[in-house]
Amino acid sequence: MLNNKEFGALIATRRKEIGLTQDAFAAMLGITPQAISKWENGVGYPDVTLFPHIAHALNISLDALFGTESENDDNIADAHRSTQEEPSTPPTIPGAPTTFCSLPPVAAGSHFICYSDKALAAAAQRSDLVEFTDGSTASLESGEVVNRGTGEIRMLPNDSALTAQQHAADSLPAVRHESFPYFHSLQLMGRGHATVYIKISPDSQGHLEAHGNESFLRTVLSEVKEETLHLDLQPQADAGDNSNNGQVTVWFPVVAGGQFTANITGCCDVHCEPSFSHTSLTVNGCGEVHGSRTKTLIAAINGAGDIHWKSVDDNTSLTINGCGNINIDYAANPHINVNGVGDVSLRQVSGNMAATVRGSGEISAAGELESFCCHMDGSGNLRGEQLSVGEASIVITHGGTVILGRIRSHSTEQLGPEATLKVDHRGNPVGGTANLPLK
Repeated sequence: MLNNKEFGALIATRRKEIGLTQDAFAAMLGITPQAISKWENGVGYPDVTLFPHIAHALNISLDALFGTESENDDNIADAHRSTQEEPSTPPTIPGAPTTFCSLPPVAAGSHFICYSDKALAAAAQRSDLVEFTDGSTASLESGEVVNRGTGEIRMLPNDSALTAQQHAADSLPAVRHESFPYFHSLQLMGRGHATVYIKISPDSQGHLEAHGNESFLRTVLSEVKEETLHLDLQPQADAGDNSNNGQVTVWFPVVAGGQFTANITGCCDVHCEPSFSHTSLTVNGCGEVHGSRTKTLIAAINGAGDIHWKSVDDNTSLTINGCGNINIDYAANPHINVNGVGDVSLRQVSGNMAATVRGSGEISAAGELESFCCHMDGSGNLRGEQLSVGEASIVITHGGTVILGRIRSHSTEQLGPEATLKVDHRGNPVGGTANLPLK
């Protein structure tokens, strides 16, 4: 087993070899860049559950990560790396543009042409998969790209049958209208670049209206099954450098729907007008989701996107593993986990609140709670200057900070030597109200 300094030197060297920044490495592991810096400087080991993910991100074996790989294994690994690090000559692809997004072509399949400035691995395992020396891959069948290092990879549909007139037609604005049978729920998969508006239909009928070029409209897939509209916005492979390739408007047939599920892996911006009984949001890309009202909300940010919601009436569950932010005007019974560097802002809360902070993000909240439970393992902050709580349980193991406006009954506390806990008032005010005046 390597000691702290040896382990830090190993991961720093390997990270730089494959072109990973500390920020990118941290994002892959769902932790902060500061934690990566500490490891590389020999300050402690990561949690044992992270080792398989670290090995996968660095493209090395667990034995190599632990320093237990035998000499024979090292020779095999070195030979494997040497074969991977010899970039192959980019192929000559008849009929393909010589550049795409300022990148040269490196491989072609029956469905896609791959353009990249990365070094190709010498020996590909599959004919339909482009492999690079830093562990990145690109599928020539689906066009899906996994980029693990620096550099760019772009996929262009390989459709030699398209004439110049058809390509020109694809660049012209177009509109598509659809009408649907009744639905009361919506499942959205946002994998491309688009702006999505979900509005209340004026005629109580379900419709869809998509604006963009023909290439964008082909990526908009929609279907109603079991009274749920399934809307899939696929990546537009020939979108170039456009940050917004089209607009989709869903006219929702009811004011209050059943379930709204959105999974954003691209750069979609979503604006939702109807209310729902249950809402589930996952943002893995850089998009934003705006909504009005729901009874229950389960929201998770694993990338750099943001979530803005007006009201959650019953239960609120929020998780941040990346660097995005969550803002909610009113949240009932909030349960919050911040493992990254993002922030959570709750303008008004009620019921019971539980918060766990393992990263360096910040939680801010105001309102009146029956109970408050906070566990801080990281260096983040919880700001509740306008928060009044009945009973409180507070654990701060490291250098985190918790500020509360009032604890009306009592609190149980476990505070580390570098922890900061500040309570402006304790007990109920005589002849007054437990609520704190808004500042």
